Amino acid sequence: MKRLLQGFWKWLKTQPDQVPKPKGVPGSSIRRETEAHPQKPPLSRARKEVPAGIRRSKEAIRFQIGIDFGTSATKIAYQRLGARVQMVRPLLIEHSLRHYPAYCIPSVAAFEKSGRFLLGTEAERYLADKPWDFGLRFLKLVFAGRYEKKFVDPEVDRSFEENLQTAGSKLSGYSVDHIVAAFLAYTMKRARETLQRTFQGSEIDLLFNACLPIDHVENNLVRPAFERVLRVSQAVEGQWKNSWSLNDLLEKSREMYETRDGFPVSEEMKVFLVPESVGAIASYLVSLRVRDGIHAVYDIGAGTTDISIFNMCSARKTNAVTYWYAARNLPMGMQRIERIIAHQIKSSGSKRYGASGAEVAERMTRLADLGLEVKEQIREELCLIWSEAREVWRDAYGHLKRQGEWERDKVHVFLCGGGARMPFVNQIFSRSWMSDGSQNWGPYPIAVLPEPDEYGSLRRTVPFERMCVAYGLTTPKPELPVSVLPSESPNHTPSIPRRAPEPIYGVDAPDT
Repeated sequence: MKRLLQGFWKWLKTQPDQVPKPKGVPGSSIRRETEAHPQKPPLSRARKEVPAGIRRSKEAIRFQIGIDFGTSATKIAYQRLGARVQMVRPLLIEHSLRHYPAYCIPSVAAFEKSGRFLLGTEAERYLADKPWDFGLRFLKLVFAGRYEKKFVDPEVDRSFEENLQTAGSKLSGYSVDHIVAAFLAYTMKRARETLQRTFQGSEIDLLFNACLPIDHVENNLVRPAFERVLRVSQAVEGQWKNSWSLNDLLEKSREMYETRDGFPVSEEMKVFLVPESVGAIASYLVSLRVRDGIHAVYDIGAGTTDISIFNMCSARKTNAVTYWYAARNLPMGMQRIERIIAHQIKSSGSKRYGASGAEVAERMTRLADLGLEVKEQIREELCLIWSEAREVWRDAYGHLKRQGEWERDKVHVFLCGGGARMPFVNQIFSRSWMSDGSQNWGPYPIAVLPEPDEYGSLRRTVPFERMCVAYGLTTPKPELPVSVLPSESPNHTPSIPRRAPEPIYGVDAPDT
């Protein structure tokens, strides 16, 4: 009988709704509970008990992630949406790579001799002491070259295919599309894991912005291919299992890429495309430094140089609009200069099998110390890029044929990307695109893209010219400043008023 009574009282205590509450005394049952357990904190600090079987609903924390998928390195930044203070932070990766800063994920893949697949920091760690062109490098450039011939670099493609064959016959059948999809899923997973560690115990929801150059976004065969890759990478990352190896990740990427029904069509899209230059200058367009007039942006990357020219109108007003007059993604960049450095190291005889990736990266950080012959080769390479860019200036001039808008201080040139601070860049890219020898056309004011005021604490560790695209991509797509792309930008050339023809009097002229 005693055991029966004890069991009854134990059951009764677990049923809070069964305890009668005295009339006219609100909350008395709660007070009685605190008096019986004085060790609990005061009511203002105590956490309310949740009845068994009921899960406390918790709103997910939402983040906007910006992924700047680069030819040599990928940068990621994130912003918590709905926070009282909007802060953009770079995703820092803990790795021991001396030739890659912590804010960069190497855009590299590799196969070990055993067939094990490697990505990102793991791949670069494996390749660091091997020849400069060893491994699956320049993924973005090789991917673009598959869909547009102007991006095909014979040496890069040859090296890529040779290294792909090291996977052996058991792993044959993979293409650069599968590897790019796997790499982007890998970067998304790195971002998710970092935020989960920071916000432990909270559910997180991620939206991603990725970028393509403006001319790809408008009318290029690269865009639909890249959209497909993004869709696959989102689906693969969503199904990622902790038991997967990177070989499993690559196989899943290939399976979903090659199968039409690899992912549900109804799945909510969480990866969006934003024109690269729009992301790069997003912080400038909302800053106090913004001004009306013509601007040019050179994004000098590892595999390509992206040049975009825009006219900022009504900058300080609510109806501000950015008219992009012209844009071009040139298949010329830092990798051609890296090749010059690699050949110079090899010709010096210090390395039998050529320079390693780490050695080339180290030399790139101190170009000012190189010999005159190598410096001249670098200067000539930069002049070739500038020469190709002149066509873009001519296209932009077609939208506003008024010389006064294109003279000297009326035009501002901004630099970003890994080559923004290279020797000779300011001297070469500030020159006027006009070749008529006029004294009024150029040189233009030139500087690295101005950083936001709140970015000051990161200035020393994360140069803004390297992070500006990822930074801008953390702005949700609907909140980006209004931009009109080149194909839709109007002709702003002022029309010349037509004078009325003077009357011609003949024999019937009126009397005077």
